[in-house]
Amino acid sequence: MLLRKTDRDIPVYVTEEGVPDSDRGQDAQAQYLTAVVNALKSSTYIKGIWWFCLINLSTGHANEDSYGLLDSDYNPKPSYYAMQRVVSGFLR
Repeated sequence: MLLRKTDRDIPVYVTEEGVPDSDRGQDAQAQYLTAVVNALKSSTYIKGIWWFCLINLSTGHANEDSYGLLDSDYNPKPSYYAMQRVVSGFLR
């Protein structure tokens, strides 16, 4: 769409992507991450994706505290392993 509207190939960077695991659980977070990264890496104009948090926060708010790929004790969550699997195909 950007190419059609601007007649230029404009790079897009997706920042602060993520979903908390507090609503649906850690496996659902990993599935979401896999789906999003796979969808984005198939686009030639997507040049980068930044996940919202590497490590769970400790603010006392369940939703804000559960975006991390690692829990607050630095233990990998399923989303950490999902990121390992999908990121290799994204590096160009």
